[in-house]
Amino acid sequence: MRTRVVRVVGVLLLAVVCLLGLSTCKPIVYYLAQVCKVHGKVTLAGSAGRTPIGSVEAFVGDYQYSELTNYYGDYELELAAGSWTINFLKDGYEPVSAEVTVSLEEPRVRLDVEMVRIAPPVDLTGYWEVYIIAGGQEFGPDVFYILQTGSELDCARGFTGSISGSTVTIEGSIEENPVVGTGTVSASGNEIISTMSGIPYVPGEVTMRMVRPPTLPFGRLDLEGTYLGEPISVHSDFGLGSVMQFDDEFNDDSTNFRVFYLDNRMEVQVWFSFDGEIPVGEPLTAPDQFGISLWWRDDDGLTLDDPEPADGGTLTLTRYDDSAVAGSFSTSFLGDGVIEGSFNVGWLPGVF
Repeated sequence: MRTRVVRVVGVLLLAVVCLLGLSTCKPIVYYLAQVCKVHGKVTLAGSAGRTPIGSVEAFVGDYQYSELTNYYGDYELELAAGSWTINFLKDGYEPVSAEVTVSLEEPRVRLDVEMVRIAPPVDLTGYWEVYIIAGGQEFGPDVFYILQTGSELDCARGFTGSISGSTVTIEGSIEENPVVGTGTVSASGNEIISTMSGIPYVPGEVTMRMVRPPTLPFGRLDLEGTYLGEPISVHSDFGLGSVMQFDDEFNDDSTNFRVFYLDNRMEVQVWFSFDGEIPVGEPLTAPDQFGISLWWRDDDGLTLDDPEPADGGTLTLTRYDDSAVAGSFSTSFLGDGVIEGSFNVGWLPGVF
């Protein structure tokens, strides 16, 4: 009878141990061995004053047993005597593994670790202001557009590229000249400095500075028509304008103004030039030169064209102040095409 009671008690004790093991995810043998402890603090690598990191999972793979660090970065793991690999894991940080040995002679061991924060992936998608630095002068701004998918960059004007870490590569062509640039994106993801080669009329290499502006003077641009039998349509609140002033040696001191829209698939420019400045508050009609440039990319590749107008077309605009202009335009082309539209946009500061 006594033997049976002892067996029953033994079974009950074993059942309790099993239940404890299941409830805490610790192995049964853990409770049959003398307990040792590993404890310590998890902090941010390189931080002043050892900034603690809370909610880090500290675990032993073989045990399938883990604890979370508290608000102060402290943790404690209970282990059997032996050598163990302790893993530390938290989203946004590089994982850490460390070896530790505990024994009956040294049952409590301290293990402090540092974790490195992973820089968030840079997304370059959006509009950028572009400045070219050559001969000690900075020219710009112009506007560029980038669509990032993974590490691949699909850009305006047929340019493509890639990003690896902080290194950015962009390549394409200007007037059938291959243009290649390699640069570095800042830690904030808001500036790219590149060395460019192959730019027409500029010998050697130049520096291109691209900055992600907090705002751009976007406005409304509506354009409808056909060209070479294909429909052309733009209805966007992302229209822009820019003024380009050339010296006498280039273009008789004429002022060039353009209204444009661009993304990674299309660019439309309505441009005109005339002598003098754009008057403020006075409608300007029939400037000296007027034209439309079209650029688009479809499944067949890149098309860039400056259609030749059948006539000068008509364009009327009014400059509100130093930052906004509105107007309308209409033109037909030799061959096939009629395009007309309207705009109400801000223009970029600076002069090329």
